[in-house]
Amino acid sequence: MKILLLSPYPPYPPRGGGAMRVYQIIRGLAQRHSLTCLTFVPDAAAEQALAPLRDLCRLITVRGPAPRSLLRRAWTTLASPFPDMALRNASPAFRALLCDLVAREHVDIVQAESIEMASYLVDLARNAGASSSIVQRPLLALDQFNAEYVLQKRAAITDLRAACTLADPVRRGAGGVYS
Repeated sequence: MKILLLSPYPPYPPRGGGAMRVYQIIRGLAQRHSLTCLTFVPDAAAEQALAPLRDLCRLITVRGPAPRSLLRRAWTTLASPFPDMALRNASPAFRALLCDLVAREHVDIVQAESIEMASYLVDLARNAGASSSIVQRPLLALDQFNAEYVLQKRAAITDLRAACTLADPVRRGAGGVYS
């Protein structure tokens, strides 16, 4: 399979938890699949430090993401349906390169690592139907891995269960077996 992995930060050297995780995913996927990693790098030194990854996968880098001021973060959070974390790595250069890669090359899966990269999957999903240049639509996968995600998921499930219970007269205690 051909997999395009989107990383929100350089996965090598694997020093922090997220970088370690993405690096191990690359190591595992590269054993059985053709893998391309598209990632941000802050500068030339970080790009050079990624050299060992080139033995595992095709590596494509984009400088950035650009820093956002507190005022800019507040404005984009208010004006967007996405949370601030999802807007952290917004980059027109990254978006253009990603869309070009998917249009030019056959890719089976585009896997985005963490919420910072989720908006790129949304863009691909929206553009897939409108673009006649994409021969085959890739499967889009968002891989979440932080504690906040787990807590938010649990809270959402709890809220959903509570809403379903309130909407169901049997579960509210109207004499049913669920009360």
